[in-house]
Amino acid sequence: MMNLVKTCTQVALHFARHTSLAFSLHRLLIVASLFSLTACVSDTPPDVEAPKITIVGAGVSGLATAKRLTEAGFDVTVLEARDRIGGRTWSYQSNTGATLDLGASWIHGDFAPFEDLAKQQGIELVNTDFENLLIHNSEGQSQHLSEVDTESLINAMQIGVGLANLMGGSASMQDVIDKSWPLLALAGFSRELVDFLVTADIEVSSAASAEDLTVRSYLGDIFAMIIPSEQDESIDEEEERSKNLAFPKGYNQITDYLAEGLDIQLNTTVLDIDYNQDPIRVTTNQGELSSDLIIVTAPIGVLKAGDISFSPALPDWKQQAIEQTGSGLLNKLFLEFPYSFWDQDPDMLGITQPEKGGLALWVNMEKVTRRPTLMAFSAGRSAKALEALSDQQMVDLAMQRLVQAYGKDIPEPINVTRTRWAADPFAKGSYSYESLNAGVLDSLFLSLPVKARVLFAGEATSIDNGSNVPGAYETGLREAERIIEWYR
Repeated sequence: MMNLVKTCTQVALHFARHTSLAFSLHRLLIVASLFSLTACVSDTPPDVEAPKITIVGAGVSGLATAKRLTEAGFDVTVLEARDRIGGRTWSYQSNTGATLDLGASWIHGDFAPFEDLAKQQGIELVNTDFENLLIHNSEGQSQHLSEVDTESLINAMQIGVGLANLMGGSASMQDVIDKSWPLLALAGFSRELVDFLVTADIEVSSAASAEDLTVRSYLGDIFAMIIPSEQDESIDEEEERSKNLAFPKGYNQITDYLAEGLDIQLNTTVLDIDYNQDPIRVTTNQGELSSDLIIVTAPIGVLKAGDISFSPALPDWKQQAIEQTGSGLLNKLFLEFPYSFWDQDPDMLGITQPEKGGLALWVNMEKVTRRPTLMAFSAGRSAKALEALSDQQMVDLAMQRLVQAYGKDIPEPINVTRTRWAADPFAKGSYSYESLNAGVLDSLFLSLPVKARVLFAGEATSIDNGSNVPGAYETGLREAERIIEWYR
């Protein structure tokens, strides 16, 4: 009961700080109604002296949960479908010797506990300034992001948010662009530049196309101009955007540390969780096992696909939250070259074309890998379409972009590495986003346990810090503390 009360209070404060007044009141009324759910989620845990705990998934959240519980003296087993730990953190050693993070790459913004964890392990971190962006357009012109009149852009977009919101819950971020366009055109912006900035700032961070992102999350931006919040005054937003800490030797240094001393069974795919009995029966591709508690940290894409069946079926409030939460897609294309030919000062490169699409936003990874390496993003619908291309087709498309910016006398890449996270059977996407039909409390419902037997962790279950690794880490600790409190 106390966990539910604390969670409700947390989500209420979060909504009050980050949304408009009228919309916050609406959400707070919904939060108040959560207390009527107490009977559904406050079941008592198994009455055993030393519960056996099974964790599904050896990603950051699963490993964080397992490490904390193991340190507290619990009997914990981690089941991982892959032949490696890390989940959607994947540090890959290319044949040139470079360490390439194919999944998560950065600690974005200020997540002090997670950053401290890395530093305590002596892990080297290198900053990538996402604001240090040089944009090359299709007409051969270049400009730094600092030269763009972002104030006029933001003002027009905020008006567009208000107009799009009049459409109701079906309004998307693309609706915002369309509603804002007359004002943006009057301010002198080209559609090519606006589309690129939307891709770079919204679609890549959300792992989803503007057409699929709800405008609801951005409604509060209009009121921020009129009613600045205390939090807005205390946070240097420009510094937050500029701080993105990468791992020259790989993000998996974190997961390797978390995995030390744990009982982890690789190549073990969980197929069914029967929690209608004590102990719970878990069916895997390696056989059956029993457990008093189970913590599911599978990606939202896997949950949405129904690859893990539950007996009985999950309650409606949980299943609906799974169905309504978006599973985003962000892919990477790494090109390693014999020498550098691109601008060395900018951390980020934009290569724009009249047609909106993937491979528009690039990262100068040489500062991280210490080798001549560029990495291009593709997000949302564009990323999905590009997954169907062959490796050679992807290289050809990427080189067309680079030739546009730097001319024909550039070398061919000596090594190519790409991701296809949608096609990955144990991920089926990259991370969660707030879809058009998302409920305002979906992340909360995703975080709640079922019958005090089946618990959930992972970035999609984070109320405040979804879609990133520190958020996943925090949810792992959250569920570990929940169990510790049950049996304290």
